[in-house]
Amino acid sequence: MKNKIKKLISFIIQLLIYFSLYFNSPKLCAYFIKFSLLKNNNLRKKNVSKDKIVILLYRSIGIRDIEIVSKLSNNIPEILILQRRIVRLILVYFLYKKNIFFTLKNKKPTEKEYFNFNQNKIEKEKYEKFWTEIIFHLKTFYKKELNFLSFAYYYYIEQGLYAGCKNNKLPVKLWNKECFISEPDIKHTIKINKYKDVFKFFQKISTYNSSMKKMLTEMNYSNKKKLQ
Repeated sequence: MKNKIKKLISFIIQLLIYFSLYFNSPKLCAYFIKFSLLKNNNLRKKNVSKDKIVILLYRSIGIRDIEIVSKLSNNIPEILILQRRIVRLILVYFLYKKNIFFTLKNKKPTEKEYFNFNQNKIEKEKYEKFWTEIIFHLKTFYKKELNFLSFAYYYYIEQGLYAGCKNNKLPVKLWNKECFISEPDIKHTIKINKYKDVFKFFQKISTYNSSMKKMLTEMNYSNKKKLQ
């Protein structure tokens, strides 16, 4: 029963976000996104900062690490979780030219669809402008220091959000969760390097080992100063 209620609430929020997109209202969209943000009951409740909020772009393995860190730290920011389906919904709306069926179906676009869309400068500018205004209004709603944290650089559906953060001078940190990749796969990733442009959106990058640091540096040399 609880799951059914959660699904219903999730659908209603997505429907409301759709209408905020349809009526071209970033402020309303930001309000519904704020309403959709989740809290994790496993996170430490004491010594939470009143001045800083970190919004996590959901990934289960990343959330588990955040839970561990929160228990070891004496002072943590307020942690909120943004579901990826919400971010995807906005991309799907612009990608499928406002088609309500495809928007609410919220099917993940393929890489080919995304990169083709990315080459359409007019639509890309509209998409990033909308995200820029969403982030601006989120900052206004919270009136606190706002940061975003992503767990993978290749989640292309999040790049509009990153652009919105950059245009509002909001930090986005990458906590790269990939750590066990074979040497041939690392070489292939560096050679193909189709996500090299995304790194301009990250202020800091955390990794687990030297091989990942080397890979990310070779993918974009500017990462060397950002790596921790």
